[in-house]
Amino acid sequence: MSYFVFVCFCLVATFTPGPAVLLVVKNSAKFGFKKALLGISGNVAAVMTLAILSVIGLSAVILASESAFVIMKLLGGGYLIYLGLNAWRSKNHFVVISSEKKPLVSSRTLFIEAYVTGISNPKALAFYTAVFPQFISLQESAFAQFSLLALTFAICSFVALSAYAWFALLGSKHLAKEVVVTWFHRLTGGLFIGFGSALLLSNRT
Repeated sequence: MSYFVFVCFCLVATFTPGPAVLLVVKNSAKFGFKKALLGISGNVAAVMTLAILSVIGLSAVILASESAFVIMKLLGGGYLIYLGLNAWRSKNHFVVISSEKKPLVSSRTLFIEAYVTGISNPKALAFYTAVFPQFISLQESAFAQFSLLALTFAICSFVALSAYAWFALLGSKHLAKEVVVTWFHRLTGGLFIGFGSALLLSNRT
């Protein structure tokens, strides 16, 4: 398959809403665009980590091992549910992003939160293992091609998440209203719990 097809595939995959998108929207609305970028960098780091694991063959080991797959699934699903419960119970109010007073959060917390969210889903390993080989030519260096595909996917992920963060920033004034922020917390919390539950109940296919 052509590189252009792969880029199109990556854009569709990265712009499709999921836990990473939901997390960056929450961070952008609550802490501002610059802080949201820290979370995005954590997600991109997770994407590159999974790509490296696939290159050295660990993804095949995890996908072949029932116990390893179950452990990854439990960790990933449990963490998403944990994030959902925290969001649901949150009483914090968002501020208008132009305000000088923003909720405080450490850069490390945002990075780790996004990294763990991105790397703890075994389906992501399946994605690299199943999809990437379809775009690799046996006549050329597999490592060079894989590196290009992984970098391309990471760039697409960064662009997609940044776009979501920017749109969340534009709508942040509405999130300053008490009734809106209450339902925002409940919606994001419910979606995180839903994503986590779906992961826990999913099978290997």
